[in-house]
Amino acid sequence: MSRLGRLYALEKQGQDIALSLCGQAVELDGSTAAHWYRFGLVQGLSQDQEGAKESLAECLRLDPRQTEAALLLGRIFEEQGRPGKARKLYEKVLRYFPEHAPAQAALAALS
Repeated sequence: MSRLGRLYALEKQGQDIALSLCGQAVELDGSTAAHWYRFGLVQGLSQDQEGAKESLAECLRLDPRQTEAALLLGRIFEEQGRPGKARKLYEKVLRYFPEHAPAQAALAALS
């Protein structure tokens, strides 16, 4: 369900449907980090930054190595003028995956 919701959001086929599908996925199986990531992604695309932060934080609680969630949450923190929090997330990704180019670039852009 969350994959379909993500697809709806990325293809701009209906944000309400995308949010509903992703929300249902986390209600049915809230223990799957990928569902929380996709829900956070769709919330972010729908300009719900606070909801996205909560969903991405839950994703990272369930799977600390979920790099895409960490990068997206870092970007949200940057947009909110909180570079210190963004830096910590990028550094965390690099602790797990030292050669992760997008995290390296994001961290370099903060400096």
